[in-house]
Amino acid sequence: MAISPTTRALWNTHLFNTVAVILMILTGIIVLTLTVSSYPGNVDSTGTLTNGGTARFLAGMLMLLLLPGYRKEPLILVLLGILNTGVFLNDPTVVAVGLTVWMIRAKNRADWIVAGCGFAAILFNGIVHFISIGDLQNGSDIELYSITQPMITVTSIGLPLVIAFVIRSHRRVDEATLHVKESQDTLSEERTRQEEREDLAREVHDTLASRLSSIALLAGTMDSPDAERLRQGTVHAMDDLRGLLSSLRREGKQTVPTQEATYNNLKDIQDAIADAESLGLRVSPCTIVVDSYANAPFEIRKGVHRITKEMLANALRHSDDRLAMLTIEGGPGTGIQISTANHYSDAVTYGVGAGKGMVGMKERAHLLGGTSDVEYSEGRFSMKIWIPWPSKANQEGK
Repeated sequence: MAISPTTRALWNTHLFNTVAVILMILTGIIVLTLTVSSYPGNVDSTGTLTNGGTARFLAGMLMLLLLPGYRKEPLILVLLGILNTGVFLNDPTVVAVGLTVWMIRAKNRADWIVAGCGFAAILFNGIVHFISIGDLQNGSDIELYSITQPMITVTSIGLPLVIAFVIRSHRRVDEATLHVKESQDTLSEERTRQEEREDLAREVHDTLASRLSSIALLAGTMDSPDAERLRQGTVHAMDDLRGLLSSLRREGKQTVPTQEATYNNLKDIQDAIADAESLGLRVSPCTIVVDSYANAPFEIRKGVHRITKEMLANALRHSDDRLAMLTIEGGPGTGIQISTANHYSDAVTYGVGAGKGMVGMKERAHLLGGTSDVEYSEGRFSMKIWIPWPSKANQEGK
């Protein structure tokens, strides 16, 4: 039966962990034996373990049994290892293994304080054992342990530091590499989106702009007020199209101040009314009373302009007498309400054709947190849209 790559990877990880634990326990037994034997209080004049030495050796063996959990519970190894090494003066194997994993995962100052306590326990253990070596009665033991004990102390401190430093360095390199790759992917995606926007703008320009130009030229050859209004409307449509295409090409690069340069006063709304009237719509009565409109947030000004323009276009398409009422009023704290109304004949229905325009106006209002209301009554269509405009005090409070 074939073994899947995932199973093989898990098996290799488990095998590596098992071998590592066995090697650490064997090493710990050797270090424990040397550490217990090098302390005079653990052996008598014949080299036999005393009761205290036997107790320390057994305690050290029990500590070594904790090593299989070195990855899951490094803090337990560090804390019990500090007790075993600094208080009972046993070997530093367990605390050294725990410190290695602990420092690899350390994230804050408290973690490094714990690591410092572990190294202090190892150093204290080494100093006590080295000083006590001179009290041994066997000269050959003194020579042996004078070499092995400093080696155990230096290795128990140096090896965890080196391993933790190398692994943390590799991890930082991997994170930096991943960050660079993510940045490259983001730039690549943005470049692709920009190319798509430019392609779309080019396609729209090549199709709609040429058609609008043809309509404007054709209208220019006709001698009638309707033809002139058609020509002016087409010219305005071409200007709007150029503006939209320019915005589409600059998307992602355009700054907020550049956007706020548009829709900055009521003249934009007046121009929208003039455009509708140039196409044959009479806007009467027309009431526009908005306090501090130039100071309104950009999205509100943009929303009011677009909704007003669509409302007038809606009335132009569907009113039977080309007459529409328009009211725009409000200010900070009260919001802005846009109202329009016009008559329509039985032959004209709003259920088909006007649906997309009204849906778009409603969605724009709702995105701004506003409300919309539509009413049909005895051949009269009316629509009211309210857009919230928080007062300056409310905005500062937030």
